Amino acid sequence: MSLDAIIARIASDADARVAEIEAAAKAKTAEILAEAEKRAGAVEARIREAGVREAAGTRERVIAMAELSARKALLAAKQELLDEAFATAVEELGALEKDAWRAVFKHLVAGAGLKGSYEVIASKREAAFLDDVFLKGFGPKLSVSKETREPGGGFVLRGGKTELNFTFPALTRSLRPLLEKELLGRLGIEG
Repeated sequence: MSLDAIIARIASDADARVAEIEAAAKAKTAEILAEAEKRAGAVEARIREAGVREAAGTRERVIAMAELSARKALLAAKQELLDEAFATAVEELGALEKDAWRAVFKHLVAGAGLKGSYEVIASKREAAFLDDVFLKGFGPKLSVSKETREPGGGFVLRGGKTELNFTFPALTRSLRPLLEKELLGRLGIEG
């Protein structure tokens, strides 16, 4: 499955989840605002005798607090959606088949501009995708490590005492701040 197809699938899944979360957030917002209006009306009725100006001020503060609470609920829903989207991305990347995984490997190693010798540490499943013929075509000298790790997809390059983390969880964590606004935009949600 290509990276574009994965992104399209994530976007599609996220669109459905966005609609669900937005509906829940709107319902919660309406509920919060309705309760705030009810409380504001009760407060206003009790203090009307003390002065219309004081009642209006109190009403505005109660509504402002309700609006703040609604904004917090919407922000929490957006955060939940982003968490789900990135978790799904890591899951999808971790399930890549051999050819797609190799294409991602090539892209990441080529983009790193490495020199020297490195051992490739991957999961047992992904280490099977690597062989001497495939690893010969790179700038740095690469060899498959006897050590395996279950990093959730991706790989680690070890050169001496240095380890470069190209695991999918680590890559998505590092890219998340750059991608959150774009992802929300693609989903039609204001960032």
